[in-house]
Amino acid sequence: MKIAIVHDFAEYIGGAENVLNVLCQMFPSSDLYIPIVSKEMQHMFTRKITGTLYTSVFNRYEIFHRHPNFFKLFCYWYWPRLSLSHYDIIISSSHSFSSKAVIAGSDALHIAYIHTPPRYLYSEYSQLRIMRNPLIRFFLFPYLYFMKKLDFISAQRPTVLVAGSEVVSKRIAAYYGRSSIVINPPVFFPLKISVRKEKKYYMTLSRLVGQKGVIMAVRVCTEKNIPLVVVGIGPEESRLRIIAGPNVRFVGFVSETEKTKLFSCAKALINCAIDEDFGMSTVEALGHGVPVIAYNSGANSEIISHGKTGILFDTYSPVSLFRAIMEFELLHLSPSVCRKEAEQYSVKNFQKKVLHIISDYKKVQMRSSYVS
Repeated sequence: MKIAIVHDFAEYIGGAENVLNVLCQMFPSSDLYIPIVSKEMQHMFTRKITGTLYTSVFNRYEIFHRHPNFFKLFCYWYWPRLSLSHYDIIISSSHSFSSKAVIAGSDALHIAYIHTPPRYLYSEYSQLRIMRNPLIRFFLFPYLYFMKKLDFISAQRPTVLVAGSEVVSKRIAAYYGRSSIVINPPVFFPLKISVRKEKKYYMTLSRLVGQKGVIMAVRVCTEKNIPLVVVGIGPEESRLRIIAGPNVRFVGFVSETEKTKLFSCAKALINCAIDEDFGMSTVEALGHGVPVIAYNSGANSEIISHGKTGILFDTYSPVSLFRAIMEFELLHLSPSVCRKEAEQYSVKNFQKKVLHIISDYKKVQMRSSYVS
């Protein structure tokens, strides 16, 4: 049985890369197609699979690594031209670069894991500021209309659509007119939680981009002199450092060991992301026994139980965030309850559900061949 795993692009470690990582563990003999991949991640994935890693001509040019959004101009041309007809199973991992557009053989099973439909084409918040300008969208209307049509067509090709959360499943139904199976991304967390009695600070953990809303957490904590540790890197970092006070500490990209140490002294994780597709950092925090204060948007309400594993605030404003922090300070939330809630997002559960889809498809094939 020949298997291909197709991934949008891999430049940093996030929810999509977690899915890719576990898929490689599950199917180590598979071939891997990633059009744009950093050298660091390329070495990481070639160590995980015995199959071949295929990249694209775009991978040779630095501009596509520094500005991967340029690839979106070519993605609907690139994906259908991959030669994948000789694979029995194709698993695509798709977000804004739409790897679901690959064309499988007539008898192949194509599982399209959709982290979200492309944000820049639809109504969800996009970190591309230019795409949020109504005037720009007006002039780009013919292009966006054409891209939406291509995106819709590509979403009809896979055998099965898998959504990373309930909110993404609703987007798939609205934009593509198809049902989907919800399988949350796998999350890695330590075997045991390490929680110290002395809690020193709040944390944010994400890529430093506009959609993640870290700027509001930095502003509120700076103004109210609340200790905050910012974990992550991204294009917003220099801007955040300018507005941050001495009580805000930036630690950049950290190892899993360092991350565990930071969580052990954290009061709570602050997640101000807008239209969150899933919330990998939220589950990571809960897995370390740390509650979460989050904007009630996207998948946050699926993961966080208000007053039990964290606090959800409904209005996206500094005032609402500060009130949520003050409300949280009056609570005593259980680390063990947080951890228990996180366990449903384990790697084991993810693997079990993916294998169940493959098993069901094989059973249908066997029945069809028997009838014929």
